[in-house]
Amino acid sequence: MDLVVPVFLCNCGGQIVLPHRSPLEIPGGHYYWPTNTPILSVICPECGHTSGHSHPNLRWAELQALPPNPPKVFWRTEIECAQSDCEFPVVLHAITTNTILPKRLEDLVRDALGETKCLRGFSHRLQGGKVRAEVIDWELK
Repeated sequence: MDLVVPVFLCNCGGQIVLPHRSPLEIPGGHYYWPTNTPILSVICPECGHTSGHSHPNLRWAELQALPPNPPKVFWRTEIECAQSDCEFPVVLHAITTNTILPKRLEDLVRDALGETKCLRGFSHRLQGGKVRAEVIDWELK
């Protein structure tokens, strides 16, 4: 049986599946989107690059309902801005296996930062900031 799932397309051609409530039989079902967030920044699990997506970029794709092996986890990470007077973290989302080590997740996020900016517009790599991570508790196929 195929599932209809919410996805973003990365420039590399990879599909970034958003966490969603299952089963989704038709487009328009419930999927994860943070409140008051017009742009969702996600690290592509295929190429590792970060891209920002908005609601109009969302697509619905049919995927086979196969259990992921190993299971996938959708993370919300915050990186403190390295600018001393800045209070705004950079928020990135990532999809990994459920067995990822905390240090590997932190490295993944730091490598993907590129020119990501905080809300005040600082575009440095934020190397000095602390990384915090939480699992988004939604079903991810």
